[in-house]
Amino acid sequence: MSLAIAPTGTEVRNDGFVANGVSGSSNLVIGKSGGVANLFGNIPGKSTGIDVTLSLATRINSIFRIEDQDPQGNPLVENDDWPAGVFNCRQVYSGGVQNYIPGVKLNGSLKISPAITPDGKLRIAKATLSSQPNSPARFAVAACLAPYASYNQPQNSSDTFPLPAGALVPTPTGGLATTTSLPSDVDTKRNGAALTAVQNANCNDPATGLVRQAAINPLTVDPLLPAGSSYTTGDSGSTVAVSADLTVNNVVADVLIGDV
Repeated sequence: MSLAIAPTGTEVRNDGFVANGVSGSSNLVIGKSGGVANLFGNIPGKSTGIDVTLSLATRINSIFRIEDQDPQGNPLVENDDWPAGVFNCRQVYSGGVQNYIPGVKLNGSLKISPAITPDGKLRIAKATLSSQPNSPARFAVAACLAPYASYNQPQNSSDTFPLPAGALVPTPTGGLATTTSLPSDVDTKRNGAALTAVQNANCNDPATGLVRQAAINPLTVDPLLPAGSSYTTGDSGSTVAVSADLTVNNVVADVLIGDV
């Protein structure tokens, strides 16, 4: 996850008008992040040199571990389409879900440490921050349940849908298929432009070719549809809400002069 300060005034809700929050959780408006600090010791009346509250924003992707994928008939042999069995004991990414972590309370201390940062900012001190003892930030997390792309680096155009006509396991040499003939590099995690594509994908977006064509032909793994009118919710079931606790342990931050 990449955490950022959530913009002040952001409405977080999921009520048919705005859908950027966790379904079933309370609506909220993000307040201003900030607090007080003392360069020369504890804040008067407190036992800490820094007392701040942060509200954070992040996108979260799920990773699914597939333990016993049905082989769909033949194993992976020459001149067969790539079957779903190539996912056995492998991982699959979901698309991302926007999440907010409000009200993270941090305490800490300051140490005067003037310097110019690598990006040209003037630093006057370094701060060490951590959560208040026995007070983790509790919040609702939306996690995606819809598969999107392989965790391993794709190869042989396996992200393309429909898969290319030549997307067959070639005739192996020595009786074994080489790793270069597979739809993903079994020794390398997804990276570069292939990873960026996952980071930019939203939960329940149409999956990449290999994932989408992992079902029994001619079926495909398609986005989940909203619930019908006979249900009390219109959700598709592509996301699930879970409770989470966040504890921050000794994060070091730069204290800068001016706006950043």
